[in-house]
Amino acid sequence: DAIRKNPYIVNLVLDTYKRLGIEPNVSPFRGGTDGDFITAKGIPTPNLFNGGDNFHGPYECVSTEAMAEVAKVVVEIVREHVAQYGNRDESVLRTRMH
Repeated sequence: DAIRKNPYIVNLVLDTYKRLGIEPNVSPFRGGTDGDFITAKGIPTPNLFNGGDNFHGPYECVSTEAMAEVAKVVVEIVREHVAQYGNRDESVLRTRMH
């Protein structure tokens, strides 16, 4: 619900994916993810892909190449925010940690 009330962050990610030619697979879900915990503290945080495989099992893994791709996407998300808003816009990002 917090993400739905604050669509800015999801739209920012989707705009970035589009610019990078990444086809998003949007799938709302709940669970014990970092995004859930951070969102509950007041910062709407969608879960992004992380390149991992075999989650929550003995063979859970992620390749160095996938982690490099994740890092590139995060940098591009920041660039997209600056392109759209110039800097931190308090009216758009009015959140704080409790």
